[in-house]
Amino acid sequence: MRNQRKVNCPISVISLGVMVMLLVCSTSLAWAQNAKVLIFSKTAIYHHNSIAAGIVAIQKLGAENKFDVDTTTDVSKFTKENLKQYATIIFLSPTSSSNTTTPRGMAGVVFKDSVNKEALKDYIHNGGGFLGIHSATDFGYDWSWYG
Repeated sequence: MRNQRKVNCPISVISLGVMVMLLVCSTSLAWAQNAKVLIFSKTAIYHHNSIAAGIVAIQKLGAENKFDVDTTTDVSKFTKENLKQYATIIFLSPTSSSNTTTPRGMAGVVFKDSVNKEALKDYIHNGGGFLGIHSATDFGYDWSWYG
């Protein structure tokens, strides 16, 4: 486990907010109702304390900018049918765990079921929005398409 230090960085929070607003607003223009985003924050190795604050911040952005926010840590929510309802999927600091060792020495499998992998892949290939925050780039080593 890495040492974590708390960094106060309001510029990062503002940047995150602007990115989420732009992504959601750009994909929501064609929607007749409020656009929806899905925040995925499953953690196994390390749970970042900032996840709770990130969820609250994105929910606040949603309320202020007329988009709905759902949250989950449940990989089974990644089905083609379920993902259709979202304009954007946000991976908010997810971490992985399994018996499989990754190149960095950390365990790695979260999306174990190929149905869930294919659903996310199809969602993105068909124009769905994706925003990866923080450890979303340090996640999913077992899946070459994501990596």
